[in-house]
Amino acid sequence: NDGEGGSGGNAAGIIILHTFGDVIANNLIANGNEGFGSDQATAGIGEIRNIDGSGGGGAGGTIVVTSAGNITGTNLYARGGEGGSQVIDVGLFANTTEAQGTGGGGGGGYIGVSNTGSWNFDVSGGVNGTTNSDGLTEFPENGASSGDSGLIQTLPKNYHFYGNDTTICGGA
Repeated sequence: NDGEGGSGGNAAGIIILHTFGDVIANNLIANGNEGFGSDQATAGIGEIRNIDGSGGGGAGGTIVVTSAGNITGTNLYARGGEGGSQVIDVGLFANTTEAQGTGGGGGGGYIGVSNTGSWNFDVSGGVNGTTNSDGLTEFPENGASSGDSGLIQTLPKNYHFYGNDTTICGGA
């Protein structure tokens, strides 16, 4: 209502890696971005700023790795983003117990792999934001919740994607 609220974080994209050999990669990351808080302005004397709500975290993305070979030494991350926090700035000679919504955490993503090599994974949901309002010291999350964990699946070892040949921009 004061134009100082935070935007939600962007959701992650998709990574599809289909090989007929071994997969030896360091990190494959499809994490959601964190939500923006309402901590954008500094209060002057007698002012109270940043009293609007905060944005939620973006959802984790999708990672699909299919390989006829081994998958080793690879970290796969499809985590949800953290929710934004409300950081109220109270100027000199002002006080407030006002609090508005904090951002919820983004849900974890999806990871599907074709075999169980030595890889690490994380599809955790993002944590919720909090408020520093004096009126909510006993409940700083103010209704926001953390995102749920995503899903991890083992796919058939020789999983293939099939599709028809399609011309998208003929003659362009």
